Amino acid sequence: MAVTALRIGRFSVSVAKAETWVRQYTAERTRPVYAYPAYDGYRESERTGPLEDADLLAPVLLNVRPTLESYYWLQSRLPVLNEALDRIPRDASVHDTDLNLLEPLFAVLDDNTRWGVQMTTLAKVLHRKRPGFIPLWDNQVRACYLGTDAPLQRVPSRSRGQFAVAVATAMRDDLAAAAPAWEALATIASEPATTPLRVLDIVAWNLGKDGESVPRQADPADPANPAGPADAIVSEP
Repeated sequence: MAVTALRIGRFSVSVAKAETWVRQYTAERTRPVYAYPAYDGYRESERTGPLEDADLLAPVLLNVRPTLESYYWLQSRLPVLNEALDRIPRDASVHDTDLNLLEPLFAVLDDNTRWGVQMTTLAKVLHRKRPGFIPLWDNQVRACYLGTDAPLQRVPSRSRGQFAVAVATAMRDDLAAAAPAWEALATIASEPATTPLRVLDIVAWNLGKDGESVPRQADPADPANPAGPADAIVSEP
């Protein structure tokens, strides 16, 4: 029996509606102009290579603008990030790769000198390098996956690396529950290609926009610190 609805965290949506959103974002050249293919195709020939200075500018294409201080902080962490990235296969998928490999990537956020860099910015830097494995994150995705009736709850003792693993686990479960439908949605955008994980982000962004009316709270991986400007609510999927 064909799947007619998709689960995204605490929400569900029909496959038909999800397809409309994905087509609007990736296939229809109408206004407003969306970040596909600009973000997904950015430096495509170097996409699977090591992180470089130019990769730190990729979040701008998703309407997240790191400060100059954030740029310098990320630049200083390139050796650590590349060491962790090298352990992840280039064709890694959330379905068949150890999700714990995400922990050292996002563990850099446990440094309290991170100058405004939070999970939204870092995820948008990293996702392009392993688009089937590294999840994207912003306020809209947060509205789907974090909360009292959502798969993820706030755990003050949890590190940022552990939180990233928890996010990827919840997304993997949703993708696995309707794998053929997500695979079909991923074929809508072909140049550059997308992954089911990327398409889930597009659908989650549309579903989670209602969450913008909820007062912003602390960074879910860091309840002691408020979300900074790099995690702006206006970011795109």
